[in-house]
Amino acid sequence: MLNKFAAVAVIAASLGLGTVAIAQDTGGGVSTSTGDISTLPAAGQSTGVVTQVDQTDRTVTLDDGFIYDLPKGFNIGVLKNGQKVNVVWEHTGGRLHVTTLELAS
Repeated sequence: MLNKFAAVAVIAASLGLGTVAIAQDTGGGVSTSTGDISTLPAAGQSTGVVTQVDQTDRTVTLDDGFIYDLPKGFNIGVLKNGQKVNVVWEHTGGRLHVTTLELAS
């Protein structure tokens, strides 16, 4: 599945649609801030604005009220407050596992 997203990222970059960062899930999850995780489906995609990046806990909070744990190996340093991102996730065990994260233009 990552290859599909990588191809999209290459196409988006070649068309000048902005910088793209890809993350592959190797664990991690999410806890909630103000979002209600119990209402989310088993998998989905979210687009939002980064409101907080926690390098120690390897989490990113979006304006949707959820705190997403990023997978190991993801370069968390590319994320900044105010950036718009697209996140693909899986909802298991009461947590959202990030499978792909792209910087949106």
